Amino acid sequence: MKKVKQYGKWWGLLLCIGVGFGLDKMDASQLRSSLEMKVIPVTNKVGQPLVDITQSAKALRTWQDKTRSLVQMRQELGADLSRLNELDTLTAENKSLRSALNLVENQVFSDRDLLLARPLVSYAQPTVTIGRDDGVRVGMLVSSLDRVWLGRISQVSARISQVELLTSSSSSPVLAQVNDSTQGLVKGRGDSLIFTDLPREMEIKVGQKVVAVGQPGVPAGELIGIISRIETLPTDAVHTASIDQLQDFYQVSMVAVYD
Repeated sequence: MKKVKQYGKWWGLLLCIGVGFGLDKMDASQLRSSLEMKVIPVTNKVGQPLVDITQSAKALRTWQDKTRSLVQMRQELGADLSRLNELDTLTAENKSLRSALNLVENQVFSDRDLLLARPLVSYAQPTVTIGRDDGVRVGMLVSSLDRVWLGRISQVSARISQVELLTSSSSSPVLAQVNDSTQGLVKGRGDSLIFTDLPREMEIKVGQKVVAVGQPGVPAGELIGIISRIETLPTDAVHTASIDQLQDFYQVSMVAVYD
């Protein structure tokens, strides 16, 4: 065993002497060439992953900053969209007011002491944004800005007023006519209007205007709508027709309130 160890020491010593002798005989250019061909490629293979890992680590450090920047950009975009929506709403209101003023100037409401109001669609009962403080009284008429009669004021508080639409099933029938002679009753169905109780011998047609004849609380000549469909059956004793009001209280942006 001791001999093996001694032989190992001698062989190691001889190997070191041989390596030293070989390096001594090899010139610098040969050493550099050997390093470039064998050692440097290995170093590059090891070094490139280290570079990639370093760059990934830098990207992870900046990820939170980029996320915060993206969230801020989204918040700013939401705020800009909100401002644009507000601008669109104000533009629509301004257009409605200009339209209303133009109608008044063009004598559409020249015979009326006119109040302008906005419908409130968030209330269960149809409501407008003016009330007792603005001079509103129960029974006043409510119409669109092109003067299609929509209903009447049914209840008044200080700043808002409720409206009973003509389409309401609880609305009182209105005496109306077409052709300045053919008279009947306008009644509400809850979401629409019918023109009924017309004599069968009287002719009615789709497209004819239906206007109020005049009765207590309802001036003559108020436009209610046009006949959109004839509903009379062969067995009916009277004519019945559907009325298209051309305007919807819940869709117009402004209404007129007057006596």
